[in-house]
Amino acid sequence: MFLLKIQALELSGQYVEAHQERVQLFQLTLDLGIYEDALKHISQESQKEFQGLAKQIAFNFPNATGALQFFYDIHDEDSVSGLIRYRLGELNGKAYNILRGVAKKIAQQDPLGAILLYRKMLETIMSAGQSKYYLYAVKDLHSIETLNNSVKDWEGYTQPIMYFKEFEIKHKKKYGFWDLYKTKK
Repeated sequence: MFLLKIQALELSGQYVEAHQERVQLFQLTLDLGIYEDALKHISQESQKEFQGLAKQIAFNFPNATGALQFFYDIHDEDSVSGLIRYRLGELNGKAYNILRGVAKKIAQQDPLGAILLYRKMLETIMSAGQSKYYLYAVKDLHSIETLNNSVKDWEGYTQPIMYFKEFEIKHKKKYGFWDLYKTKK
């Protein structure tokens, strides 16, 4: 319905109203196509303003994982890093395809952010206790171990030795995981 209304407004020369409809639709969906479409139809001066507004909308979007995906899609690494730290608890640890993709992408410039995402996925898998996903959990734990030395400032997050000890205690009875972990080391 929004898209038809936007087309009708543009056909009748009501470009400002069409842009307002795009913004409203973007606020509801964080749709990358709508975002890109909105940028195409406004001046360069207005683009900067809209990009700032879009970041604000995305950062406060009810679905934190959707917001993370949006920032990732527009290649805004600073916003990705900020969102991870500010809304980590709201991220869906089961959104493996999103979180793992983002973690791999940011690992070099933001190893702590990547570690936090790997930990989120790892804890989700382990808390569910579904052994069919333990291989992914082992890979996530190995990714964490690989990145640990790259972090200069832990920003108050649990440091590696303590994290691993707590993790080991919490999941000590998940023998299938630990057997797999030992064989994949």
